Amino acid sequence: MAMNAQSGGQQLPCGRYVEDIAVHLDHGGSDAHSRTCEHCLVARESLGRLAVATQLLRDDPAAPPPNLLDRIMSAVRAEFRSSDALPLPTPSGPSQVAHAAVAAVLRYAADGVTGVWSRHCRITPVTANGPEVRVEMSLSVRVDGPPIAEVVAEVRRRLVAALSGQVGLVATVVDVVVADVWSQEDA
Repeated sequence: MAMNAQSGGQQLPCGRYVEDIAVHLDHGGSDAHSRTCEHCLVARESLGRLAVATQLLRDDPAAPPPNLLDRIMSAVRAEFRSSDALPLPTPSGPSQVAHAAVAAVLRYAADGVTGVWSRHCRITPVTANGPEVRVEMSLSVRVDGPPIAEVVAEVRRRLVAALSGQVGLVATVVDVVVADVWSQEDA
């Protein structure tokens, strides 16, 4: 293809410019030459495929980075406010532990169960200064894995063990809600 020095466009062997064919395609028109010339037909076909591919790219919304949600949730979980502290009785006297820290321990325990993604976690003190707390956690559970009732029982067991063994609090109530399910194909 030759380049036209004036227009900077690509000239086909037949003398037509690719840019002119593109303009005709955009406006839905063509002349007898461009409908019968092999060079123009190839250019029209290529431009048509390019237009389809371009439209597909326009219609496909840009996907966020794959780790965006993890980065956001890490920032949310790391935020600590003193009003969000739980009383933590210790042999040396009363202390406090951040809700976010306890929730991170519990999420880690829940996520250790095969086929579980922890979601929302709330810890509420039962008494003003005691170690008793109520735990509420929502999960996303793999539907094509073990029975959901068994998965929930294992999560509950691990939450109680992590709360007492790693934090020093006692769970009086552990509410586990399966808020969503997913399959291995979704992972």
